[in-house]
Amino acid sequence: MNLENLDRELSWRSFGVVVASFLSLCLSFAPMYVATLPVFMDGICLEFGWSRTAVTAGISVGFICGIFAPPVGVLVDRVGPRSVILLSTAIFGGTMAAMGFLSGSYPLFLGLSFVLGVAGGIGAGPLSYFSLLPRWFDRRLGLSIGVANMGIGVGMMVMPIVAQELVHFYGGWRGAYFFLSGMVFCIALPTAALLVWNVPRTVNQPQREMKRTPEQWPFGLSTKDALATRLFWLLSLTAFLVMSAIAASIVHLFPMLTDRGLSGQAAARMAAVLAALGLLSSLTTGILLDYVAPWVLGLLFFLCVAAGAAFLPHYVGSWSLIGAVALIGIGSGLEENLLPYMIRQYFGSTNFGAIYALVGIAFSSGIVVGPLIAAQAYDRFGTYTPAFSALALAALVAALMMAVGVRGAAARLDKGRQLRIATTAA
Repeated sequence: MNLENLDRELSWRSFGVVVASFLSLCLSFAPMYVATLPVFMDGICLEFGWSRTAVTAGISVGFICGIFAPPVGVLVDRVGPRSVILLSTAIFGGTMAAMGFLSGSYPLFLGLSFVLGVAGGIGAGPLSYFSLLPRWFDRRLGLSIGVANMGIGVGMMVMPIVAQELVHFYGGWRGAYFFLSGMVFCIALPTAALLVWNVPRTVNQPQREMKRTPEQWPFGLSTKDALATRLFWLLSLTAFLVMSAIAASIVHLFPMLTDRGLSGQAAARMAAVLAALGLLSSLTTGILLDYVAPWVLGLLFFLCVAAGAAFLPHYVGSWSLIGAVALIGIGSGLEENLLPYMIRQYFGSTNFGAIYALVGIAFSSGIVVGPLIAAQAYDRFGTYTPAFSALALAALVAALMMAVGVRGAAARLDKGRQLRIATTAA
């Protein structure tokens, strides 16, 4: 019996798409540039006489490129993810090599950082790959997104170690950038070229409908219609609130722990625990999304974030600290899976790229705003407690919005879709 005819979601091609998504996201903007730049920072500062703030600004500039996500999303919807991924991956690899030729021009450094953000963070990043996966998966969409998302987490954990070894091997950061560029051209680009394919959704629709929210509205919502729904704005707001709390916890965990007298090694171990739990949570929530209503998972996991953020600044013992870090790590694995899953389920696949990019602006804004709030509060009050109390409240509001607002808005949207299908059939 032909396995592909039995279930196209278990075909070798669909498996290849997941493998390509995992490997390519492992070698995308966040792991390859954001995670490695701190390793190269001292060398760059010493050679060019720049401050650490100036070098760190490269990361900020790379994230600012998120304003270009909607146009890229529209392009992905129009020409397909494959073409955008291949071109962006090639540009990303070339720009990584160009970083090795830096001559001390700070505007050039910022310009290259911006190109890296657009090419590696958007074109060859989650936007394109999460637009690709719904074309292949329906019943196992959550699992496929969860596995792909793990690529970013694995890359963020592994690439700093690789970068450190490269600095020692090549005697500096320039050779390291050339090697990282080679990884993009020798691993990410061939993998995408061989395994990433645009397949019409009609070919990939499973023979068995999804139990909870079937994709029976093949053309989906237009971007304009999606913007007119309550669900779009509720998803955007919940993404902003919960990511503010998660990002602040991740960024300020190390200094918060060292301020309490923990050694750098102990703080690093706690950060590793948080990252490891985030990876495990990403895979687990991906599997659960295929069987459990998204709003239920949002309620439970966002409550974990709220509890963790509330307890994190209050050191009352080792177990309380471990518990707070564990709660944040567990809660951090859902949001990046939840958004693409719900957008595909309730807005359809036709304009997935553009809609996901627009919601992604709120997601990215939370990543920027949360750590800034925590930093400003610490500078003003000398403690993180006020900021994390507010961020915990924000995550709690996000959890309640999932149980009430998102649940109701999704049900109304689904009811309207079923009514339209019935009307069309009649």
